[in-house]
Amino acid sequence: RTQAETSGVARCPAGGGCGERLPFRLACDMAMLKSFLEAVASVELERRREELDEAPAALPGGFAPWEEVASTNELRAGDDAAAVVAAFAPGVVVGSFVEGRVTVKFDERLDGSAHCVNVLPHEIVPEVPRRMGFRVGQKVAAVMDLMSGDTKIVHFATRGLVCKKADTEEDRLTVQFESRADGLRTLVNVQVHEIAPSALLGGLAVGDRVTTETWFQAQAYWSERACAEWCLAPTATHA
Repeated sequence: RTQAETSGVARCPAGGGCGERLPFRLACDMAMLKSFLEAVASVELERRREELDEAPAALPGGFAPWEEVASTNELRAGDDAAAVVAAFAPGVVVGSFVEGRVTVKFDERLDGSAHCVNVLPHEIVPEVPRRMGFRVGQKVAAVMDLMSGDTKIVHFATRGLVCKKADTEEDRLTVQFESRADGLRTLVNVQVHEIAPSALLGGLAVGDRVTTETWFQAQAYWSERACAEWCLAPTATHA
């Protein structure tokens, strides 16, 4: 962490002067590797667990070291200074080296520097969990009319930006849509199946009108595919 703050680069602290550059993002848990280490290095693992029990003071905003985050807006070194970090830039929390601020190593800075940035807690948000399939700042569109009870609040194909994972609902994302059907400007918490990336393959976008070349070609394709599936799986039930 100290190396990251002073030079912007984390290097292996192992004895013998290894000095290999280390990634800031921790690898995902691997059950097989965990079982192997518990079998061959149980004493060392227990020692490290005891070290972890001596948890450092909580970081401002409730963030944790090595947590993946993203900037909420462009970040500047001063009111009149040029932006040093783009809006929605991904990064990793390193610690807190300045009182009241969170030290973040962003993947990229606009000024080309490799150093960390000391940000205020409201200038970053936790990154969306990868299992949800979206990222903070991603451009999306509603794939259906979004309703609140009997009231339509967002029209199909309305575009928006993913702001964060919803604060109060585990399976929802908070999205800022360009407009709302009810005229409000507040954010909307959506389920992941209610939105999709706004840009799709082939230059298409959600809501674009499309047609097949001819109905007959489409019919022939599906007929051939159905026949092939029937031949490959003759015991399957077909309607």
